[in-house]
Amino acid sequence: LDENNNDIFAYIRSFGKDKIVVVASFRKERIDWEAPKNLRLEAGEFLISSYDGISVKDGKVQLRPFEAFAVLVKDLA
Repeated sequence: LDENNNDIFAYIRSFGKDKIVVVASFRKERIDWEAPKNLRLEAGEFLISSYDGISVKDGKVQLRPFEAFAVLVKDLA
């Protein structure tokens, strides 16, 4: 999803209309990442995370050290 970002590894897996977005940080410091505009992460269902609570606001994610999560997103308009 963000090939030019050396701090974040993010990708989408899809099955029918369902999309799972996986985002991972392999850095030892906090990372701010802006998701692509068509991904409404805050409207999705967070399935798993390496931390409790995920900080997402207006498509911007603040990832803690080595944080990773997966979110089910049904509409990628």
